[in-house]
Amino acid sequence: MPISDIINNLSAFAMTNIAVNIIAMSLVIVLFVVRRRAFGSHPIENSLFSALLIFLFISSTGEVFDHLLTGQPGENVHVALCADSFLIYTSNVLFAFVWAVYVDFKLYQKWEWNSPRKKLMLIPIAVALIIYISNLFVPIVYVITPDNFRIHLPFIFITYIALYGYPVYAFVEYLIYRVKEKRYFFFPMEAFLIPALIGIVFEAVTGVFYTTWIGIVIAINALFLSLQSEKTFIDGLTGLYNREYFNSELKKLGNGWDDYSAGIMLDLNDFKQINDSQGHLVGDKALGDVGTVLIETLPKKTLAARYGGDEFMILVHHEDAGDLEKIVSQINEAFTTFNEAADRPYTIRYSIGTTHYKSESSDNAESFIRRLDEKMYSAKEAYHRKHGRRRTDADTTTGLANDRV
Repeated sequence: MPISDIINNLSAFAMTNIAVNIIAMSLVIVLFVVRRRAFGSHPIENSLFSALLIFLFISSTGEVFDHLLTGQPGENVHVALCADSFLIYTSNVLFAFVWAVYVDFKLYQKWEWNSPRKKLMLIPIAVALIIYISNLFVPIVYVITPDNFRIHLPFIFITYIALYGYPVYAFVEYLIYRVKEKRYFFFPMEAFLIPALIGIVFEAVTGVFYTTWIGIVIAINALFLSLQSEKTFIDGLTGLYNREYFNSELKKLGNGWDDYSAGIMLDLNDFKQINDSQGHLVGDKALGDVGTVLIETLPKKTLAARYGGDEFMILVHHEDAGDLEKIVSQINEAFTTFNEAADRPYTIRYSIGTTHYKSESSDNAESFIRRLDEKMYSAKEAYHRKHGRRRTDADTTTGLANDRV
């Protein structure tokens, strides 16, 4: 049957749904083209987000063909509708599965398939795919009638378990992480859930407008914008927060919304010599190493930022403030281990200043930073008095000043 005849036979509702899904397909294509602006060349994150877009595109495209083919006569239409239905169902559950994997990776920045929890995640998707393949030979999920309409069968519940189970799992994981870590995270699940839920609910209420996938596409766009904002507040060299974000958190001190009650200022010693003798690329590598060591060493509720140049700031959570000396000791041990084990043409040396935020007094963010600065420079002066130009490359002594409250 010519495509013009098929279009003439479509209802206004079908045409509207086709137009909506074509818009969704267009938005997905745009996102696919610009995705590297958010992720660069990060292999895992880029691959997962690309997979989300691919399955989303297949689902939206499948919906278009579903509206074009449903109810049209002909054996060829029947075969095409069977293939299209298979692609829709499989891409739907694969999208839900990859979404759960993506959320887990964004939260923990790693993915280990050998963990028991990850193995359990594979069960629903494996069962769903096996059933969909089986349905091609023995209809148990859906059947395409001789007049080319799709009818759901009892095993359709498998689709709903996988399709909605994975997003629910991801949302629970997200909530647990937010409660446990107690820190702002550049991955607001709400940015995804709200437009997706609006699309799902509107489709369920009307029964004729298929808005689920356009809602999810809008949700993915909102997520993309949120991830773009992440680059605004993360220092590219170190992976730590930047000064702008640190200052925004600093402003909360003393107003009842702050989560921190102590601070650490860390400034690299002789960093200029690394840049002058070995070049700025090596200096950038040293800064990156500092960021990596701090990320791997500090308690998760701390906030570490590159404050400027070779200077780093760390805000310590209320619960960890009593262990300030312990945290400093962990930092010292971590850098000592790094300097001994890493094959680098430099040794990372630094001076540290620490202080507590005195919330019961007239203390404020400015006086807090000023004390940190004074303590750090006191340590740096002691370092240079001790070492001066007689310092050797084997010397890994760290200057330290500590304001004990």
